[in-house]
Amino acid sequence: MATADLTLLMYPRQASSVSDRDILTAFLQELVYRGYLILPDQNGVLLLRQRFEAKTLAPGIEPEVERDRDAFTQGQGDAFRCILRLVPEPERDYGLAFTFAAWRDGTLWVDVDDGNFKYTDEGLQNYERFIDFILTVYQFWPLHYGYLGDGPEWDAEDAKTFRPDELHEITILGPEYVARLGRENIRRAQVWKKIDMSDGGVILVVMVYAQYTQPDLDIHPARIARQFGWNSSQFMDEVEDEVE
Repeated sequence: MATADLTLLMYPRQASSVSDRDILTAFLQELVYRGYLILPDQNGVLLLRQRFEAKTLAPGIEPEVERDRDAFTQGQGDAFRCILRLVPEPERDYGLAFTFAAWRDGTLWVDVDDGNFKYTDEGLQNYERFIDFILTVYQFWPLHYGYLGDGPEWDAEDAKTFRPDELHEITILGPEYVARLGRENIRRAQVWKKIDMSDGGVILVVMVYAQYTQPDLDIHPARIARQFGWNSSQFMDEVEDEVE
């Protein structure tokens, strides 16, 4: 895989659940059901190339991944890592691939090459598939907070104590964050996608494909950030015409 350009960090409300074998196993099985081929971090790129050349790409879990999972959930090592490739049907490859890691400190992260998300119909579809992946993560590990970006690397304790104060392209707000920021305040925020979670959390996707899909949608990240009392340095290229 190419060097990752984007990092998604997520902080479950229960840090210990990240290394729970039953939860991690059920999560991996759900990914297979959703069309993912799950490969080990160490030699996954080679295995992927071999399967691609042999035209044997299909959803499934490599045995080495299961061994890595068991080692992690038994207390060995600081993290469980794997490579995910979306191939929902044999020999049908969407080109969406990224690395997933579960850390013993209760953090989940994903590294992904932004080449997966080119400004085309295919890129848009892959971005929406990536959001669906985030929703799957949330299903198994209800999140306190999360973000996609290259800003400050908040740790789990920071997230727990509400230290993050930065609007990102994807910002995941658990119910505690929603209560802190104000649900009505969040409701007024004009973003490209706003996803309400069943537990009261909200996922904000600010503007990445807004102009591609809704050219008349007027989005101002700085204004949104001010609503929350946050900053928007992740959107340095933005020029806001109107100052409130």
